[in-house]
Amino acid sequence: NLAEGAMLVTLVLLLFLGVRGLGRGTTPAALFAVLAALTALSILWSVQPDGSWQATNLTVTYLLAFLGAIAAARMFPAGWRSVVAGVGLAMVALCAYGLLSKVLPGTLAAAETDGRLQVPFGYWNATGAAAVIGLAPCQWAWQRREAGAWARALAVPGAAVLLTVTVLSYSRTSLIVIVIVIGAW
Repeated sequence: NLAEGAMLVTLVLLLFLGVRGLGRGTTPAALFAVLAALTALSILWSVQPDGSWQATNLTVTYLLAFLGAIAAARMFPAGWRSVVAGVGLAMVALCAYGLLSKVLPGTLAAAETDGRLQVPFGYWNATGAAAVIGLAPCQWAWQRREAGAWARALAVPGAAVLLTVTVLSYSRTSLIVIVIVIGAW
């Protein structure tokens, strides 16, 4: 899309040609851009090019969100905690909605086709991945004094929600990553 392209160019200019020059976040952003380029190239050899096209659009959108987070962190260097907290809160909210859909199956979402927790994404691996993404911010919040008393107090039940969603999604990859995240922490 033209809008995505314009946003990408603007963010790249802000990030890499800024006053401070290259800095933190440059390497992960470059690696993410390589992933997006490889995803786009996969259209050439894909059996289903329309599916690869959708995956490319999704990857570019994720890249834009990532670049936006890096730009925000550079514009507001002391505000990185807000980005981490926002990611944690968003993942806990999504996973809590998924759990509520399991408790109240007819009211919040369509009935599941099997026992795996798929709500809100419709795919259990994505639901498990959301839980994994939210766990690191929760771990940070409950173990650091600078997070504040409320954040530390709410991070523990948030982590419990995320771990429950990981188990109920039956996503093997998410379970493995959760063990790695907890072990690495």
